[in-house]
Amino acid sequence: MLRIFSRVQLVYVGLAFAACIGLFFYQATYVWPMERCESHGGWWSERYRECATPMPISRFTGRLPGQPRLTPQVAAPTGQRVAPGVQSTSPRP
Repeated sequence: MLRIFSRVQLVYVGLAFAACIGLFFYQATYVWPMERCESHGGWWSERYRECATPMPISRFTGRLPGQPRLTPQVAAPTGQRVAPGVQSTSPRP
């Protein structure tokens, strides 16, 4: 009876040890890199498991923060439209 009891104890200790190793592996693979990335101000990608640096939108648009948004100016119609590369025979306005 004592020998079976010690085997059961060893199985439970082994399972607990395997669970601890698994939790350590999970922490080292997923949690610690995410925390390190976010502590430096980066954005963590769960899908690719990589740290990305946020970029301001002004880098793409060339517009500084606080500037008003420019609306495009629409040219007034000049009357008759001509295909590009073709000379118009109508007089200038």
